[in-house]
Amino acid sequence: MFEILEQPIDVYDLLLTVDSEYAQGINLKVDAVPKVYEGKKIKYLEVKTNGSFTAKQVEAIIEKAKKKWDIIRVSVLQRQGNLFVGDIITAIAVSSYNPKDVIHTIGFIAEEMSSVHIWRRFYFEDGSIKVSSHL
Repeated sequence: MFEILEQPIDVYDLLLTVDSEYAQGINLKVDAVPKVYEGKKIKYLEVKTNGSFTAKQVEAIIEKAKKKWDIIRVSVLQRQGNLFVGDIITAIAVSSYNPKDVIHTIGFIAEEMSSVHIWRRFYFEDGSIKVSSHL
């Protein structure tokens, strides 16, 4: 499952989407807006996705992961809009029959997400701006 959200990500609700009585491992990876990026203090971060195009890219990554490891469920949430220090940008949750598979799957999805076109504009406290086209 992949979803783009305008509202804050609820990590507990995300974990419930991958919960299973058969899971021997459940793992969660959360990326949040840092206080400092490239040595500059962040005022806020603007995040934009390409909607259905972004969704197709992430769903393809999830399908690849399911073919590689013995996964029960995978959920990925992506925020968009103006985010502030500490706000969750992306959250990935995975459940598996094998605890080691959740670790490998989380790492794989996180790495592959770096190729997904998600536009980020950093606004710094010193007034400067930096644009990044990938997560």
